[in-house]
Amino acid sequence: MNLYAVTGSELLAPGMTLLESVKAALKGGADVIQLREKHLDGKQLVTVGREIKKLCEETGAQFAVNDRIDVALLCEADIVHLGQDDIQIEDAEKLVGNLMQIGISTHDAVESKQAEQAGAAYVGLGPVYSTKTKLDAKPIVPTLEIQNVRQAIHIPIVAIGGIRLSSVSDLIDLGVDAIAVVSGIFAAQDIERATRAFYEAIIQAKARRQDRMMTR
Repeated sequence: MNLYAVTGSELLAPGMTLLESVKAALKGGADVIQLREKHLDGKQLVTVGREIKKLCEETGAQFAVNDRIDVALLCEADIVHLGQDDIQIEDAEKLVGNLMQIGISTHDAVESKQAEQAGAAYVGLGPVYSTKTKLDAKPIVPTLEIQNVRQAIHIPIVAIGGIRLSSVSDLIDLGVDAIAVVSGIFAAQDIERATRAFYEAIIQAKARRQDRMMTR
């Protein structure tokens, strides 16, 4: 997992559809697409989710659904992503079994450790920067806390929240495994190009980090 694209149809340029934006993000290198559309009802989420699932299968990417376990199951998602106020991961596992991975939103080392112990496949840590795409966002996770999370858990850390291209290298250096992007991709005029820029920045930053580790 490198680039985790979180949909935001409200950010799209006029005339661009959600499915078109997902196709562009996948073509640009996103290896996870998360369906997060708070304004859609259950029926609409299932309809669009099944289409996104097909697109992900065609490119080898993973398909994630935010919050809605029912929608995730009906769409045969690869991942369901839950927040701190959603049902407990232990209860979610009773519903999804081994059908999909479960990701958990966290904001500090304590929550991240609890998520790992409960069986989460990864944590979505954030917001790492100020963001306008999530109105109820928690306070920004400081650099020191990102480092504390890295030391506390062994599962992947997906950083999220206001991440710009210029921030990718710093986050990877702190031990983050993947970058989640909303507006940086879906508010771009050229979604494919923006996605590719993020993907390449992540790969390059990981390569530099690996080189430094090998020369220590």
